[in-house]
Amino acid sequence: MSRRPDIAVFGSGAWGTALSMAWARQGAQVALWGHPPDAMREMMRLRVHPRLQDVALPESVHPLVEPDEAFRAPIWVSALPTQVSLPVWTRLKAQAPALPELLIHASKGILQSTHGRLSESLEPLLGLPVGVLSGPTFADEVSRGLPAAIVLALPV
Repeated sequence: MSRRPDIAVFGSGAWGTALSMAWARQGAQVALWGHPPDAMREMMRLRVHPRLQDVALPESVHPLVEPDEAFRAPIWVSALPTQVSLPVWTRLKAQAPALPELLIHASKGILQSTHGRLSESLEPLLGLPVGVLSGPTFADEVSRGLPAAIVLALPV
């Protein structure tokens, strides 16, 4: 990736990849980080997600094995599975040279351990405001650019 990414999506499942594709279609340079490394290398090589195979990744989506390039983006989006988000963000925070002003999380569900919303735990963990992106959407439809309704709630 030659220039600084506009958006970094952490979590390369179908949902994180679909969001990356939607932002890329709007002109953003998107860093897409996920696990396992072999799956990310395969996504780099084939330019498709295994669950979204009928849609190629736009050129401005950059799958990453290491999060270094993603850390450079001014906007971070967490699309990690809810139940692994807190330990993964604990590790990522320790690696990041700096944090953005805002993290947006797009993970569905509540934390099984506390029955709380993920944003309630991410804010104190990361020490920054957390917005929430949600809606009645499906990754397959978003990846293909079909009409969708998504709500973004930002802290004041």
